[in-house]
Amino acid sequence: MSRLVAYMGSDPERLRAALSDYHDLLVVGLKPPQRAEAGDTLASTGIGFYQGGEVLLQRRPRISGRSIDLFEDLKDLRTDTFLAQVRDAIEGRLAKNENTPPFRFRSWSMTHQGSMPSFDRMREELQRRIPDFLRRNIRGQTATEHLFHLFLSALHETGSGNVEDANLPPSEVLKALLQAWKNFAVIAQTQGVTDGLTEVQVALTNGRCLCVLRKGQEPLWLRRLGAVMDGGKSYDHFRGYLIMSGLEASAKDRGFEELPVDHALLIGRDLSAQILPV
Repeated sequence: MSRLVAYMGSDPERLRAALSDYHDLLVVGLKPPQRAEAGDTLASTGIGFYQGGEVLLQRRPRISGRSIDLFEDLKDLRTDTFLAQVRDAIEGRLAKNENTPPFRFRSWSMTHQGSMPSFDRMREELQRRIPDFLRRNIRGQTATEHLFHLFLSALHETGSGNVEDANLPPSEVLKALLQAWKNFAVIAQTQGVTDGLTEVQVALTNGRCLCVLRKGQEPLWLRRLGAVMDGGKSYDHFRGYLIMSGLEASAKDRGFEELPVDHALLIGRDLSAQILPV
């Protein structure tokens, strides 16, 4: 199973407390091997988190076993924003560090849930649409990394300083993401690639805003977080948001709400949130 997780909160010291009630949901089961003699399934897990305005990455590109406990990887971090993803191996590509999401460029990081087996047919054309200074940052061979750089390209096209603008309005981030996805889909169709274009989940951030996009029927779940207990003390001021894919409908019983199909969630630095149709 693959799972995307995104988070933004008001206090970097309270991450463990904010996630503790959802520890079981952060344990991700992996698909069994297709053949008994194939051995353990290989998967990847990656976390991009922010400290001092910089995005740091923790990647484990080759994991074998039955499950991955993201809570154990996250609980000791001190951050108010992170993206995380567990992915089953796709065509062997996620066995390398450079193919393990999230991906980053300067203060931006992004991850994307979705599979595109025919991606190789469009990779060369995608790279032609990305400016040299961004293309040089591409290290791997995944659709996610190329979509991320299309987003950065779209952002750059709206203003040469937008990639560097820490206070860019979330609405501008969404506009660039939608333009990137439109460009991606057009290139895919011109190259005869149709698989992977209907089910898309994307989360991206620069540490000061968070943009999450759902297109297609695969659900994304949002939990609005309030006061937390930590060390026997209540932190009533705490606020935050936890977004996860791959949950059952029973997540509603845990306070999660489903992000509607073809909608985006925008969270600003002040932790104001909007859910908008796209």
